[in-house]
Amino acid sequence: MDKGVQIQFDTLVKDLDLQINTEGKVVEGIITEQDGKETKIPIGKDDYVIVTTGSMTESTCYGDNKNAPVINIDNSTSGQGAGWKLWKNLAAKSPIFGKPEKFCSNIEKSAWESATLTCKPSAFTEKLKDLCVNDPYSGRTATGGIVTITDSNWLMSFTCNRQPHFPTQPNDILVIWVYSLLMDKEGNYIKKTMPECTGDEILAELSYHLGIIDELDNVVENTIVRISFMPYITSMFMPRAQGDRPRVVPEGCKNLGLVGQFIETNNDVVFTMESSVRTARIAVYELLNLNKQVPDINPLQYDIRHLLKATQALNDYKPFLGEGILRKILKGSYFEHILVNRTEEKEEHESFFMEHVNKFQDWIKGIKS
Repeated sequence: MDKGVQIQFDTLVKDLDLQINTEGKVVEGIITEQDGKETKIPIGKDDYVIVTTGSMTESTCYGDNKNAPVINIDNSTSGQGAGWKLWKNLAAKSPIFGKPEKFCSNIEKSAWESATLTCKPSAFTEKLKDLCVNDPYSGRTATGGIVTITDSNWLMSFTCNRQPHFPTQPNDILVIWVYSLLMDKEGNYIKKTMPECTGDEILAELSYHLGIIDELDNVVENTIVRISFMPYITSMFMPRAQGDRPRVVPEGCKNLGLVGQFIETNNDVVFTMESSVRTARIAVYELLNLNKQVPDINPLQYDIRHLLKATQALNDYKPFLGEGILRKILKGSYFEHILVNRTEEKEEHESFFMEHVNKFQDWIKGIKS
């Protein structure tokens, strides 16, 4: 707030007053709606407008242990949530603003549901110990990635990342993430699709596949389930062609930049925060005519040094298969340094983690005070 930022809640930004002529396209007003009343916010000659096109989390529906998500999304082209209205209105003014309907008109293909389990010790957490590389309470790598139940009709998967998931998380609590790739199929144990299920029913389906269905009451009693049904969560992956997504600064726009997951760039990857941040940087640099360039994405996935560091971290800095042979081969050579010192790397990683945990805890304390 001390930087002049004003945040206005419960407000729909539905359109822009965009003046188009031979000299270009200039935003002269932001059209909003609040409590059914339409208002126009004037834009001055020295103002710039940054717009997020679309929303991957628009119209998210929630459920819990006893309630399945109430899904009341209209799948017609006119029924998308409010988060798509601004982009659709812009696209109606000029083809340079892309084709939002390519991304928000087929909920059956863009929807996805996941569930977060907050777990006290139970039959499920004991089973988890058997499946994990390490004890999930140890603070080390747990499942080491997603565990997929291949004989599940839903193709159900779950993962236990390194705990604690949150800085203030109690020592006896585990946070688990569950989702299904084929959520619209009938379950093996619960004869419903995943979106039709309550949290307890999702636990039943999971317990059935893990062989602990006889202990379901114990699992349910000690597990809090929060469900999210997201109609547009993979909408950015829908089939598209060049021009379906607008550029960051569309052709002819003098004071308008577009940012987010539905913007055309040269080398970004959607579904990441990085994409949103990079499009914002591009918008600022172009609109303000700054002689800056957003750094290229470093192709670290091809760098053997980083691949080896990642392998050691995922293996909790224990010797991985073939490491001893590799060290002997490289010993005394120019390439010996690509195998990092395991002790130093582990200490550096743990120090970095604890530093950020302490900062977050201080931030929480500041809010409470």
